[in-house]
Amino acid sequence: MEWKCKHCLNSFEFENYHQKGSHTLWCEKNPKRANQVKKLEKARESLTKESISNMRSSLKKAWGSGKYKGADHGKGFRGRKHTDEARALIKEKALSSDHRRLMRKTILYNGVLLDGSWELALAKRLDHLDITWIRPSPLKWKDGSGIEHNYFPDFYLPEYDLYLDPKNPQAFRSQIDKINILNATYSNIIWIKSLSECQTFGPIVKGI
Repeated sequence: MEWKCKHCLNSFEFENYHQKGSHTLWCEKNPKRANQVKKLEKARESLTKESISNMRSSLKKAWGSGKYKGADHGKGFRGRKHTDEARALIKEKALSSDHRRLMRKTILYNGVLLDGSWELALAKRLDHLDITWIRPSPLKWKDGSGIEHNYFPDFYLPEYDLYLDPKNPQAFRSQIDKINILNATYSNIIWIKSLSECQTFGPIVKGI
């Protein structure tokens, strides 16, 4: 099923209308997406330790009663796996898309979705310095096997042609191979490794 999103105008192939509806709801160009994010945050706030504990107890009870006996948990959604052809198509579509994944810790700031407190601190710091920033389109990079991937920098400063990416030390270490390739491919990426660096970033001198 090929379909064009009315918000981003990109074309996609979906197996059913549920997938179509999911994209429409979370499309970054959808003006109603911000409201959905607020609803999601409100729903998360409603989760208490007690409700989470009750859910876990219910699952444990279901397992103990044999309700999941014989289930093949190695299969994909509703017992189906993607074929090699489908996986190749999914990857092709992903590489051609400039949509970011919606993170669980998403924060709405001045109409922009940010992924956590570090990005929020850096955005506020850049605004304080009156530095223009945007959420950029993905950069292409190839891993050691020559497979192409999308890399989504967190910030781009158009006036300086500079990418900024806050990344905690653990994530930095775990992604060091990718980071080394990105550094070799792009010379205008700055990695920010602490919250305090986000809060005190800059100032930037033009021409440097």
